[in-house]
Amino acid sequence: MTTLTTAQRMVQAMTDAVIEELADRGLVLASIPTLGPDYDADTCATLARELGDNTLLASEVLYRRLSKKGEVGALELMKALVSIELPPSRSW
Repeated sequence: MTTLTTAQRMVQAMTDAVIEELADRGLVLASIPTLGPDYDADTCATLARELGDNTLLASEVLYRRLSKKGEVGALELMKALVSIELPPSRSW
């Protein structure tokens, strides 16, 4: 068993408190939701495959902007998204 330092215990306690507060405010999930009958593992895998890399690339653009500035406006995001080169999408 690893013994935590005082600083590590403090960080752990603060982290737990922040997560609890965010969950109380509805900003993060308090628990991992279970999949309903319409969303079994195979269905989720199929959806993820169909979304392809374009969704991942767009998400990367969004989250990089958010990490740099803490926020991103819709027009700024749209301009950033149209400026990246995406591989062709699959059709549904």
